[in-house]
Amino acid sequence: MENNENLLGVISTLLRWRKPIIRICLIAGIGTALITWFGLDDYYQSTTVFYAASPDLGKPEAVGEIERDRDIYGEDTDNDRLLTIAQSNELVTYLIKEFKLYDHYEIDPSKRKSKDKVRKKFRKLYTVEKTKYEAIEIAVEDRDSIKAAEIVNAARIRTTEIAQALIKNGHSKRMNSLQSTIKEKQQSLYILGDSLSKVRKKYQVFNTETQGELLAQMVAKQRGQLIGTKAKLEVLRSSGSVAKDSVIFLKAQVKGFEEEVESYEKDLALFNSGMSLVNELEDEHQEAREQISIDRERFKQLKASYDSYIPTIMVVENGTVPVVKSRPGRALITISAVIIAFILSLIGVLILENYKDVDWKKLSE
Repeated sequence: MENNENLLGVISTLLRWRKPIIRICLIAGIGTALITWFGLDDYYQSTTVFYAASPDLGKPEAVGEIERDRDIYGEDTDNDRLLTIAQSNELVTYLIKEFKLYDHYEIDPSKRKSKDKVRKKFRKLYTVEKTKYEAIEIAVEDRDSIKAAEIVNAARIRTTEIAQALIKNGHSKRMNSLQSTIKEKQQSLYILGDSLSKVRKKYQVFNTETQGELLAQMVAKQRGQLIGTKAKLEVLRSSGSVAKDSVIFLKAQVKGFEEEVESYEKDLALFNSGMSLVNELEDEHQEAREQISIDRERFKQLKASYDSYIPTIMVVENGTVPVVKSRPGRALITISAVIIAFILSLIGVLILENYKDVDWKKLSE
């Protein structure tokens, strides 16, 4: 019962003060409306949405590797890289210069803190975030709706250019490294070729596959002829009626065949002593040539990738010229101001009524 009486007392008090409360709410509402209407500028927001493209799209296939399916969309690390680029001072500085934001924001560039001031102003109107669908969204607010769309699209394009430059820079470093490697291997190949030429000349090895077999055949052939000629000579010697000239001729043939056999045997021995070394050098030389060929092909692929367009983003939505302003929400601000004024009025009336019988002078003595 007592609670009901207290509640009725509060309602009664508020009813007695209803006119002042209404006046306060009207003043707050009208004043806020005037301030928001004449004191706050309209801002328009334009947004662009895109996904990170997979870095695999900018990588050449490895030499000799079967072409494989590649991911189109990037992963979290790729999104994070684009987010970092889009929020970087490099990009902000570019947009400030490109769109002459010192003049647009009416900031004097000659002042000492103007650089920080224009950046802070721009960053309040510029947002970069990841959506719930893992896309990247860039939004720009401006009093000029057309400029808002131009800036947001320029931000996306510049983000792409910086990301591409990073990838191309990586390709460039790899190309320079590969060029140095090819040059070093080429010099080693020249040295190896020179060594192979000297070893061939020293051991008279020119064809390891057929030369040895041919020399062995020549040795066997000459030995056979030597044995046959010696046999003829012995037969002639055993017969007393043979002319002396024939014996001398056969002796000369025997001597010649002996020298030829000795020469072929020396050549064969020399060939055999150097064949394994020549084979080893030939294998190394061939392997080096093949590796240089692979490196050159790899360089061509990197160069082709470097010279081509490397996709870094997959655009979902371009920034368009906004028609409806993003802020201020004048009606919402005015209603909020009236509600706050009403609540504060109620609190103020209840405080006044509750302590109206207190003698404040007496308390202060």
